Amino acid sequence: MTSNYTVLDKGSFLEELVPGPDLPDTSRAGGLFEFRKVPRGVFENGSQLSDLLCEAINPLLVSSALKVELASRDGDSDSLVTKRRLICYPTDLGEETFSEEQNTNNTPSAGSTLPWTSRLLRHSARVYIEVNTTKSSNTLLEADTLASISEIFLHQPRNHLYCVSIQRRKAVFMLCNPTGVLASHEFDYVDDPYSFFVFFYRLGRMTDEELGYHTTVRPVSDEDHALDTLKKMRRILAPPNTSRETCWKHAFESGPGFPVQRVNIQDGEKTCQYLVGRPYYVSAPMFGRGVKLFLAFDVERSVLRWCKCYWQPDIEDIVSDRKDPQCTPVQKHLRTRHTPRIRYCLIQGAAYSPLEEYRHSQALVMTLRDAFRAHEKAFKKTGVLHRGVSANNIVFDDTTLNAKGRPQIRGMLIDWDISKTVQQPQDRSSPGTRSGTWVSMSALLLNYPWKPF
Repeated sequence: MTSNYTVLDKGSFLEELVPGPDLPDTSRAGGLFEFRKVPRGVFENGSQLSDLLCEAINPLLVSSALKVELASRDGDSDSLVTKRRLICYPTDLGEETFSEEQNTNNTPSAGSTLPWTSRLLRHSARVYIEVNTTKSSNTLLEADTLASISEIFLHQPRNHLYCVSIQRRKAVFMLCNPTGVLASHEFDYVDDPYSFFVFFYRLGRMTDEELGYHTTVRPVSDEDHALDTLKKMRRILAPPNTSRETCWKHAFESGPGFPVQRVNIQDGEKTCQYLVGRPYYVSAPMFGRGVKLFLAFDVERSVLRWCKCYWQPDIEDIVSDRKDPQCTPVQKHLRTRHTPRIRYCLIQGAAYSPLEEYRHSQALVMTLRDAFRAHEKAFKKTGVLHRGVSANNIVFDDTTLNAKGRPQIRGMLIDWDISKTVQQPQDRSSPGTRSGTWVSMSALLLNYPWKPF
């Protein structure tokens, strides 16, 4: 992942990527934690180091109502624990939502994660902190670290995420988003505590948008009338023993780990509101378009739709309906040139079902017929090639009834993100690599990648 990872000096990282005020003079004079007075052996003991870091960071977050706390630790026994995860989360959320489970068992055993801290880590953590007490680490972003960061991006509507990797006396600041990771050079926070304190002091005074949250997504409270409407419409919109019911349960009945959220999408001068829950589909790689597909409840019309949120390259051919869209901030620092990405949310007119959920052969044939006809029309009328026709990109709608009262099957070819005009593949400036769904390509296309199509 070297092309998605760049290291900056500590000063540039704080100046360019962590906006906010410096520590007041009163804090410099005294009142901050003194790492120099800590015995050397504490930095080699994961439990003591975690407690020490919480004690040092929490006073910087008092005015922001945030708190740093131990979430989990890896290892078979206390003596073998080498890695711990700390989370920075809103104190009122932890007290109101998780107090009962927290009081039941407040100390995670070795190799475990408490249920309440696990949920906090996934959908409430503002900042992710990883503490490692091994002598050395092969890579800064190890597989389990990337997995934890990916979990946060899965459960939270994120543009970017601030992380800190601590290895004994050394610390690294990181900013992660779908374009890549920017990290500071490793530094000794015992010898330079001021930079360490400034980082958390600024984070504690950031808005949700500055911390990396999408401005168009907001949580839905239990008292919200839209949530009552959603529950009342369940049997109407998702009849029992149908694929729609399966999607509904996955979206809105997956437990507290996936709370219902409200998505506001601008349609000209009008703002449309949709309720979403657990994503139906999430793209696997951490870096890329960050596709999330939701089953969405249209609050105004009380119907189901599909909502696709993803990061699209910011190029002139794609027009955004927002004057000031959220954009990925790290690409200008990466070693290889990356086009900035802008977050888009697209609403589909109806909640179509995936091709694999067809009930009989007639539905399969009619769905494929409509999809191929759509591609034929797009090619003949506009000269556009889809370049990714596969089962995952074909859906159907069976909610409309014909004159005889029977479901009228209508197929659709979706996800035209990588489509091109016939002329584009012939252009010499086009990339030589073959993009698209590999398993759906013909052998000729794969054997002769220089051919346009």
